[in-house]
Amino acid sequence: MELVSVLIINYRTPELTLQCVNSLLKIETYSNFEILVLENGSKDESYEFLKKNLPKTVKLVLSEDNLGFAKGNNYLEKHAKGKYILFLNSDTYLTKSLLKELVSVLKENEKVAVVGPRILNPDNSIQPSVFRFPSIWESFCYCSFLAVILKPIVLFGGFDAFKYDKQRKVGFVSGACMLISRKDFDLIGKFDERFFMYAEETDLAYRLHLLGRFCLFSPTGDVVHLGGASSKEKITEMFVLNRKRYFLKHFGAFGSKFIILELMIGFLLRAIVFIFVNHRKAKEYFNKYIAYAHVL
Repeated sequence: MELVSVLIINYRTPELTLQCVNSLLKIETYSNFEILVLENGSKDESYEFLKKNLPKTVKLVLSEDNLGFAKGNNYLEKHAKGKYILFLNSDTYLTKSLLKELVSVLKENEKVAVVGPRILNPDNSIQPSVFRFPSIWESFCYCSFLAVILKPIVLFGGFDAFKYDKQRKVGFVSGACMLISRKDFDLIGKFDERFFMYAEETDLAYRLHLLGRFCLFSPTGDVVHLGGASSKEKITEMFVLNRKRYFLKHFGAFGSKFIILELMIGFLLRAIVFIFVNHRKAKEYFNKYIAYAHVL
């Protein structure tokens, strides 16, 4: 069985990181994997806690500075030895074994570059984890409400109606848990480190897509993702800035502005609609409108 390197980045969530590691060691039945944890410049007691409590078989790597998700994983990957790399968020934990199935998917189809498992919310409901690539067309469907009216049709609604019960080709999968071969990760130039956090997995998958490779969803694993536990500060601002960086990289200045304007229209229209039925949702969409207006 080929060695799989599981990469986990800790940033001020040592207890969750330990929970994640322990779930792997307790539940994962694949017999050949290593776990690497990067203490990512937390500037708190994280390193001491992890050094004391992590099993000795786990490789703990220290960075004095917060490298972010993309650069942090690139840095941690240099310490890995596996043929396959599993990127796993610190705020996740396994409920079922998954590595054997994910590795099999990559081995059986050379066109598949990345595979992601089923991800659950803490209440065991399905957490959306497969997506269509951002584009002018996708944003148009969003702002025109075609994505809502024709939701079951992937061309218009993306994967919003996805059932998560069968293996299927998708645009990209959630970076909370995804497997890629070491060969493909190095071939594509790893994560673009300009994306401090957010959009890095989208960019990676899109660059692979341009090479004729694709991402696959596999209904296995049932990984619970708590979501946002390690990134509570300026989530909206950082997310929007990196979305703009992605648009600029792949669509240029004009395309980027066009997509952002489409999204802003969609947010504003939804804010107006929800004023009459749900003031909380109206405020949420208006805040998104403002956040994108700031980066336009």
